[in-house]
Amino acid sequence: MQTTDSEIQANRMILQAIRVALRELKVVGDTSRSSVIFHLSELFIGVTESLEAAHVGEIGYDTVLDRLRSRASELGIERWVDHNVAEVHRMFRERMP
Repeated sequence: MQTTDSEIQANRMILQAIRVALRELKVVGDTSRSSVIFHLSELFIGVTESLEAAHVGEIGYDTVLDRLRSRASELGIERWVDHNVAEVHRMFRERMP
């Protein structure tokens, strides 16, 4: 299925809005000294950038997940990511017939 220019533009706008919200959360995490909020917002800001590249076919979604795990390791929150990715995977398996 071919992605149209309007779909690419809509995707970029949505991801930019998410990045703005995540940057605001990052500031909140920093000012309140909440490392959880700070690091998770930092992690998912990068994910939005990878998702944009995946949407236009520059990278695959498996690369998005690889980048997520790599950045989580850099931030010291790989256990959180591993646990939650496994949980989401389990939930999807349960929904499959």
